[in-house]
Amino acid sequence: MAIFVTQSYLVAIGMLIAYWFTLLPEWTTWVLLITMALYDLAAVLLPGGPLRLLVELAISRDEEISALVYEARPIYFDESGQRNSVG
Repeated sequence: MAIFVTQSYLVAIGMLIAYWFTLLPEWTTWVLLITMALYDLAAVLLPGGPLRLLVELAISRDEEISALVYEARPIYFDESGQRNSVG
């Protein structure tokens, strides 16, 4: 149930942001989209990018980073509450 709520929330937020973009002038929308795409590329690909720094910080603190990294594998919890991935 919790994953359904999370996914529904993300879809709703995505729809609200898409609607908000339709209210802006066209040039502003394009500038924002290009800026976000460039930032995303830099965050992921640069050796000193923000994503890499966050991952390294989490690793050095021995923390989970599941909120930062998207996982495509389905997960389940067994009887003892342990998190397991399928496959």
